[in-house]
Amino acid sequence: MGSQLLPAVPAEQLIELAKQSGAQAAEVFQSQSLSRPVLKPTG
Repeated sequence: MGSQLLPAVPAEQLIELAKQSGAQAAEVFQSQSLSRPVLKPTG
C-alpha cells in the first residue's frame, strides 16, 4: 500500500463531476508547491 498521486484534473472538470453526482455545492482547492526542503548540517 503505497501512497498514490492522483493525476492532475482541471478544477472545472472536478466541479462538473460533482454536479453530475448530485452535489448541491462543490469547492475545489488547487495547490502547487515548488519548494524543496533545505537540510543544514549541525555540529
